[in-house]
This record gives sequence, structure tokens and C-alpha cells, in this order.
Amino acid sequence: MNITQKITALAFAALMVGIGSYMLTTRDLVIKAQQVSQEQAGRVLFANLCATCHGPGGDGSGGAPNLSDGRVLQKYPTSQALGTFIQQRMPASAPGTLNPDETRDLVLYIQRLNRGPS
Repeated sequence: MNITQKITALAFAALMVGIGSYMLTTRDLVIKAQQVSQEQAGRVLFANLCATCHGPGGDGSGGAPNLSDGRVLQKYPTSQALGTFIQQRMPASAPGTLNPDETRDLVLYIQRLNRGPS
């Protein structure tokens, strides 16, 4: 392999690494945007279905448990565990009526309440 071929091969490899990094970054940004929109949907659902009992910010001011102080995530440490509880038991007035997308959106929103703004 002569020097020109080596330089060409090296340039091509560098280009592929750059493209791969760009694609991963773009994919991560798309996933983040989807999560943000799901969190926003969760915020709307929370305001309409949960805030009466849990308070407007999930602070427990409505008489139901505080969902923003970290304890809910200690009790339900995974998205699946929290989602299963919500799916089966919430809202208290009509348990089991949330569809999987609504449940996922609420889980993301409740997790955001516990992490604070990004």
C-alpha cells in the first residue's frame, strides 16, 4: 500500500468515525425530544387526573402522597415498577383506565418531578 492509499484509507476511517458520532448524537437528540414531549404529555395528564389528590406539583398538598420528594422512586425504583403501580391502581377514582402511552407519559413526568429541571 503506497502513501496515497494509506492517507486515503485513514481519511475514510476518520470520516466514518465522524459520521458514526454524528448519527449517535442525532439519535440521542431525537430520543431526548421524544422524552420531552412525553413528559409534557405527562404534565398535562397529571394536571387533569392526578393534581386534585397529589397537588399541582405532586407535592402532596391534595392529601395524597407527595410524588416529588424522592420517596416514590425509592418505593418504585424502575420505570416498569412505577408504571405497573400506576397502570393497576391509578387514578384512584378509576383504577386501570390509563392506556400504556398515558402510563409511560406519567412515569416520565413523575421521574422528572423527582430529578428537577434538566
